[in-house]
Amino acid sequence: MPYSTLNHAEIAEKIDWIAYSQAFYLEWDFPDYIDRHWKEISSIKHYNKAEENKQGVRRYWNTENPKQGKRVVLAGSASGVLQDEQYGFLEWIVNTGRKATRIDYAVDILHSKFTPQVVRRHLLLGEAVTHASSKLRTGELVKDGDTQYIGRKTSETYTKVYDKQAEQHADFHWTRIETTYQGERARPSLNTYCECKSTRPLITRHIDFPEWQDWVRIMSRDVVQFSVPQRETATRAWLLSQVAKALAKELHRDEDHAFWFDFQNAVKAELDRLEEK
Repeated sequence: MPYSTLNHAEIAEKIDWIAYSQAFYLEWDFPDYIDRHWKEISSIKHYNKAEENKQGVRRYWNTENPKQGKRVVLAGSASGVLQDEQYGFLEWIVNTGRKATRIDYAVDILHSKFTPQVVRRHLLLGEAVTHASSKLRTGELVKDGDTQYIGRKTSETYTKVYDKQAEQHADFHWTRIETTYQGERARPSLNTYCECKSTRPLITRHIDFPEWQDWVRIMSRDVVQFSVPQRETATRAWLLSQVAKALAKELHRDEDHAFWFDFQNAVKAELDRLEEK
């Protein structure tokens, strides 16, 4: 039997980025589990207004050019906030006439020896089935571990296989396969996801290794529910048991939750300072 990298492996699915647009004349309407308290943040290209809620959901619009429409982004942890509501939220986007502009479909391979280097080896052997014109471009962030791209990030569809363990400083092996559908391909990809309720058909539509047994197993075996294990420390215990209580009391007195955003910005600024240091 050929050598396998998947001994004791666990497979989990995840959607890591959700972005959609809507017509300017439509009201800002969200399901009940999306927080309704917003604070102004720096805007991005094509928009002159931007706000973020305490869940990390961001919304953008342009008061000078209404034709630009409105844009909503749930990236990374903001997408994770949805948890059990995620599928319902994606159906809500489809059923309310909003237009998906980017969705990232991911598969996590945990506790295995499956790595970007292994994927690169099979690419070099010519085993991949893909329409991507660029198959062998490697990662850009060495400090965050190895990354193998299939396709270019400027394309409407591209895939990356990367070392999630290094990025998250986890104490176990963790590799992610992530395919991005953006632009005009985002909406049909979301329709497909809502029909099959799985990220893996979207990934194999862009990149597949039909003769590689480990890949076939990853794309067909049962999935598990997965969240990053929290490492308990004395400092974290103190933050959760003491600081959280004091912060909650302060927020309870703050009707517009402005202090919550100020607190988040202070933490982000300190993180930036530590990273620069």
